[in-house]
Amino acid sequence: MTKGFFSLLTMRPAAVKGLWSPKGLDEYRVHQSLWKVFSEQAGRPRDFIYREKDETEGATTPTFYVVSRRAPMEDDPFWAVQTKAYAPVLEVGDRLAFNVRLNATRSQREAETNKEIRHDAIMHYLKQNEGAPRSEALQEVASTWLGERAERCGFKIEGLVVNSWEPRKLTPKGRAPITFNALDLQGLLEVTDVAAFTKVIFEGLGRSRGFGCGLVMVRRA
Repeated sequence: MTKGFFSLLTMRPAAVKGLWSPKGLDEYRVHQSLWKVFSEQAGRPRDFIYREKDETEGATTPTFYVVSRRAPMEDDPFWAVQTKAYAPVLEVGDRLAFNVRLNATRSQREAETNKEIRHDAIMHYLKQNEGAPRSEALQEVASTWLGERAERCGFKIEGLVVNSWEPRKLTPKGRAPITFNALDLQGLLEVTDVAAFTKVIFEGLGRSRGFGCGLVMVRRA
């Protein structure tokens, strides 16, 4: 059985000012401070995934869900940490409600340079299907993107709803901004391969998993 930790990190009131910029919460500094909670030393490989808790879920101050292989440090000056052991017990055929924030991308090799270029999957669809309604594009791309990965990731989709698709921008000091689009989904799935799906639960789906994407939250349907 794979074991890890599920944590809820809530920003301490005194820390909000330190992670705030004139444009709002500094997402890159938040990323850095979260990393420190799970990394005792610089350069240690990331073995956690996280997602911000939305206002629709009752968040009134910056709060994050985190799934990790090791326990967080609980005396962090920026974060009030609640954590518990996390070892999902799954069987083939289990039906689970899920939600996930994805950076859904597609790779395409350019004929002239033979370089592999990565595109946002929805932007790519909209360029290939001019005039397509946005809602149609979101549903089509989300269904196709997840469907292409479902078998090897140990699940099949039984229902899917797209909640939002929004641009994200993180600005490291002295470096080029990190930009991507975050696609928020929820739905119903059936487990088809316990080992493969457990790996997804602990390691996530898609790109930008170090920047708040990829964490698949599940509960019994």
